[in-house]
Amino acid sequence: MVEKYFPWKKINHLTKLPIFLRTIGVPPDIINDETSTDVSVQELDNVTLSCTATGHPPPKITWRREDHELMLLKKIGGRDFYKVAPSVIVPNQLLGAPLGTDVVLECTVEAYPNTINYWVKNRGEMLLDGPKYTITEERSSYKDLMKLTIRQFSKNDIGTYNCVSTNSLGKSEGTLRLYEIKLYPSSQSAAEVNIGGE
Repeated sequence: MVEKYFPWKKINHLTKLPIFLRTIGVPPDIINDETSTDVSVQELDNVTLSCTATGHPPPKITWRREDHELMLLKKIGGRDFYKVAPSVIVPNQLLGAPLGTDVVLECTVEAYPNTINYWVKNRGEMLLDGPKYTITEERSSYKDLMKLTIRQFSKNDIGTYNCVSTNSLGKSEGTLRLYEIKLYPSSQSAAEVNIGGE
């Protein structure tokens, strides 16, 4: 008869065995019942948002805007403000205009603290307010509407324009393309002009 050796059979009740504990990570889970849903408030009104999450190790909660930009909280004079890197919104990225007309390009910037804004043509030349261009800004709280008016639109004005916004947290820009819309005399249609590529 062959006897098999099993070491654990020789352990008596006084022998101490090492116990190994393994920590198992549990991914974060947001508890919907204890977390804010969509909230609408008037500009400059206070709002309280809450987020409760479980997991192991305990998760760190970070707030971001819809466009995934990070928001940093800052207390100014007893009030909390979010610091937000600039985000540029361009409602019309492709604009056409007939020659000889005035053209208005617009960008909306959302940021805090306030931004430095400017316009650039064809990725090089910074545009300045003057006889050819009128540059305006309409600021309201954390939003800024940038407008560039190009007077007497000509073939030299065709191209790419960038609205650029920068603050201490970052930089953002939007791109607009401007092209010529050809006007035809009412007696001649565009189809008649383009026949045969002439």
